[in-house]
Amino acid sequence: MIVGPWVSVWKRRMRAYAIKNNIPIPTGFRPRTPYWGHYAEVLAIRVKTHGGVKNPTGKLDGQLRKVLYHTVVEPSDLPPPFAGIDVSNHNGTIAWGAVPKDIKFVWAKATEGYTFVDRYFDENYDGAKRNGFTVGAYHFMRADSPTGVRGQMDHFFRHNRYTDGDLLPVLDWENTKGSTVDVPSQAATLEAAVRYVEQKIGRLPVIYSGAYVLHANQFSRNSVVKKCPLWIAAYPHVPFVPDPWKAYDVHQYSSTGSVKGINGNVDLNTSFVPLSVLT
Repeated sequence: MIVGPWVSVWKRRMRAYAIKNNIPIPTGFRPRTPYWGHYAEVLAIRVKTHGGVKNPTGKLDGQLRKVLYHTVVEPSDLPPPFAGIDVSNHNGTIAWGAVPKDIKFVWAKATEGYTFVDRYFDENYDGAKRNGFTVGAYHFMRADSPTGVRGQMDHFFRHNRYTDGDLLPVLDWENTKGSTVDVPSQAATLEAAVRYVEQKIGRLPVIYSGAYVLHANQFSRNSVVKKCPLWIAAYPHVPFVPDPWKAYDVHQYSSTGSVKGINGNVDLNTSFVPLSVLT
């Protein structure tokens, strides 16, 4: 993402461009508020699913240019951002009835690797649903050989309780440093997992990771992963959009949030696409 002395320059340019083209600025926007990040980033992601916008005046950062492209969208088509959280056994027992209703979506950890099951998953899944939250499950993947993917995914789908109306299943792809397989095999492992999910439910999963992790995997431009919604973890701003994606859909902007009804630190997220894209 845009950093350093250019930040204020691009904020001004993007703000001017938005006003000129009648693109609404987020209510309560504060240039230095971590929740929103850089205004250019927010504007880019808000229009991502509608094809982008025409190239603003002046040269753009290469990553931002991927998104701000081609088509001017109507302001009425712009989706608002949605607040969400993700939880796991690290959060313990959650008082879901006390969790604020301005949180619209919840992903809960279901499984990890080949055998681990989060002991709080059923409790979190039922509690979140019972209190009106849109909920889904995530699987913490092992970056092993592609031949082992079926074992991981079978394990995930034995426990994730996915049904119509839930958030899409998430493949949590971050544990690559200790992998014993090479980079191409790591990429093939995630691609195989994506195909498994698509065959299983007829939908592509969400991929959760960091920009640098995905960049290191060197996915091809035609990789099946580029069709998946992308959930990026970066605090507080996303450094760049990794290939082969053109933008991300959900941003985990903090791992130290505070939410009523939940003990300890909570992962905080914003979705810049309608929840219908993620369900």
